[in-house]
Amino acid sequence: MTTDHDLPEACYAFEESTQQVIGILRGEVGYRLLSNVPPHVAGNELEARAWIDNRNNSMGVTPAQREAMVSGSMFGWHLPIANPARHTNAKPYTSPSN
Repeated sequence: MTTDHDLPEACYAFEESTQQVIGILRGEVGYRLLSNVPPHVAGNELEARAWIDNRNNSMGVTPAQREAMVSGSMFGWHLPIANPARHTNAKPYTSPSN
């Protein structure tokens, strides 16, 4: 496993198919379902996306890093897609006004 890129130890993301907030750990295959998601967030896509952006922002995780972490956890940390530089167009899940 090579994770030479500027990746955080962990981040949050939104799992589209299940509509759930997930946690990703750098270097780990797959993701974790979270038990610390507030009740008003669970089952509400807009609230979930805003909560994820807030948590990632508080940890200093950029949208590019989030997307690189999602890609690395799914396809392999050694691949170029696990590099945040490959995700320069990544945006927050919610607009800055949310």
